[in-house]
Amino acid sequence: MLSKEGLFGNTIALKAVGVLVPLQLVMTHLPFKQTLFGTDHLDGETWLRGLWSQACWYSLPSR
Repeated sequence: MLSKEGLFGNTIALKAVGVLVPLQLVMTHLPFKQTLFGTDHLDGETWLRGLWSQACWYSLPSR
C-alpha cells in the first residue's frame, strides 16, 4: 500500500531522483548529448506509453 511515509520517507532516494531525472532529461533532449550517446528524443506518445506501463505495473497487487 502506498503511503506518505513510503513515498517521501527516504530522503537519500529523493535526492537521487532529484539529480537523476534532470540528467536523464538533458541526455534525452539536448541535441549534442543525443549525438554523443546515439540517442533520439522521445515524443509525447512514447512518454505516455511509459507512464501508462508504470501505472499498470504499480497497480498490480503485491504478494
